[in-house]
Amino acid sequence: MNNPYPSNAQLEAEAEADTMLADQAADTAKFGVLIRHVIAETRKLYFPLGSPAAGYDLDDIYGYLQDWLKPRDERNLEDAANDIASVRWAA
Repeated sequence: MNNPYPSNAQLEAEAEADTMLADQAADTAKFGVLIRHVIAETRKLYFPLGSPAAGYDLDDIYGYLQDWLKPRDERNLEDAANDIASVRWAA
């Protein structure tokens, strides 16, 4: 925050945004662990008749799972957290 004299609401909004970003980071890390586990366990399976999901081959499935491991843009996350917190603490 660039305001040298922030209001209590601004301080609360900033704290809430920081909490949301920390929660997002922690659960994103857990999500990554789950996806990596799904990939590893799926690679152990044998599908003699092809993909278990109609319309998708295994390479597509692995590709989609890998896409889910790509991080979101940090600036967009910060903007979203600030927007949400600002609305909640607007007086």
